[in-house]
Amino acid sequence: QSLAGCVAPEKVCVLLGAFVKSDFAGQAELWWEDSTHALGRMSSDESPVLVCDAQGHPPLLIAAVMARGEICVQEDLARERHRLLLCPLDAPMRRRGVLAVTVPAARFEPLAVQQIGSLALLAATTLERLHYVQVAQAATLDMERERLRSTILSALSHDLRTPLTIMVGRADALCDEANDGSERIRELALSIRSQAIGMSSLTDNLLDLARL
Repeated sequence: QSLAGCVAPEKVCVLLGAFVKSDFAGQAELWWEDSTHALGRMSSDESPVLVCDAQGHPPLLIAAVMARGEICVQEDLARERHRLLLCPLDAPMRRRGVLAVTVPAARFEPLAVQQIGSLALLAATTLERLHYVQVAQAATLDMERERLRSTILSALSHDLRTPLTIMVGRADALCDEANDGSERIRELALSIRSQAIGMSSLTDNLLDLARL
């Protein structure tokens, strides 16, 4: 029920840590794939269960569980009289990470493996749900952005074409009046008309390109 109300991955991590601490007197952390499929540590506790190597890569144990998809149970070499459990986070769509839990040996029992495995499944499902919520929100934002861009382009098209059309019309009128007057005025009017038509064509091309 608590996981169902989560709206952020960090909250999932906090709930997992609190549950493992209260039920097993242990510590939990998530190793979760980001959008680039890189594994990163997510924890609500300052002291890590496992740490990256000198190059910043995930521990080999995490990589092995991620590759094989099997629960790993062994002695926790970093903590005296503790057991280390690594559970793959198998979400409905694909495997997305690893749940790392360290539990005092006195509190460790075979049933704990099943319980933590179930916890990992719930966490994976919740985190994948949040992932697709973010994907849907991003898609909605892109649609709204595109709609706004189209509106701006339409307004810009009108605001640019209107004065250019007026310039062409006024240049035509000036040409008609110049037929009875100075040839120089007529040449200037024709030049203005030509430049306005060229600018109008360029504006059309730029707006079409922006739409594409």
